[in-house]
Amino acid sequence: MSQITIVGTGLIGTSLALALQRSQQKDLRVVGTDSDHGARGGADKRKAFDKIENRLNSAVRDADIVILATPVLAMKGLLEILGPNLKATCVVTDVGSSKKVVLDWAEEYLPN
Repeated sequence: MSQITIVGTGLIGTSLALALQRSQQKDLRVVGTDSDHGARGGADKRKAFDKIENRLNSAVRDADIVILATPVLAMKGLLEILGPNLKATCVVTDVGSSKKVVLDWAEEYLPN
């Protein structure tokens, strides 16, 4: 089973999760995580995710794809924490509005 983890369960992250759920992909698990308890609760009420984790490392441990749906300025810290906890084949992407700085951070903190 493949796993997509969405970091950030606000409007964008939850919208992505709902779209993935509606696609009815077989053998796909959609996991969400957010540092904000209220955002996690709202996503849980909408049934957007198969599972919602309150711990970032637990949420990404088995992920094949990680999508950062957080403010751009939060991404540097997230990438630094995520790097050592990702599978070697995991793909990380984001929905942020700025790409150069996020790519620079990814090169610094994520494994090749």
